[in-house]
Amino acid sequence: MKLDMHLGYSVLPETDYESVCKASAAQWAVLWWAVIAAGVVVFCLGFVLSNRARRIASIPASVRSVPAAHMQGVAAEITHLAQLRDQGMLTQSQFERQRAKLLDE
Repeated sequence: MKLDMHLGYSVLPETDYESVCKASAAQWAVLWWAVIAAGVVVFCLGFVLSNRARRIASIPASVRSVPAAHMQGVAAEITHLAQLRDQGMLTQSQFERQRAKLLDE
C-alpha cells in the first residue's frame, strides 16, 4: 500500500469510484424493487380481503348465523318436498308455502 506524506497527511491509493458507485446503486435498486414488490403483494392481499369482507357483509345476518348442519337439513327437506310435488302429492302453492316456512326458520 502506497502512502504519500505529501502536505502532512496520508493519501490512500485511489479506488475505482465509478465502480463503487455502480455497485452501491445496484444494491439500492435491488432493495427498492424488493420494497415495491412487497407493497404490491400487500396491496393485492388487501384488495382480495376487502372484497371478501364486503361479500360476507352483504349476506344477511340470519343466513350467516344459521349452522351448516341446519342448512343441510333444510336443503334435504326442500328436496323431499320437491319430490312430493313432482309425484303430485303436493301442489305448487303448497310446496312454495312449506319452502318459505323452512327458509324463514
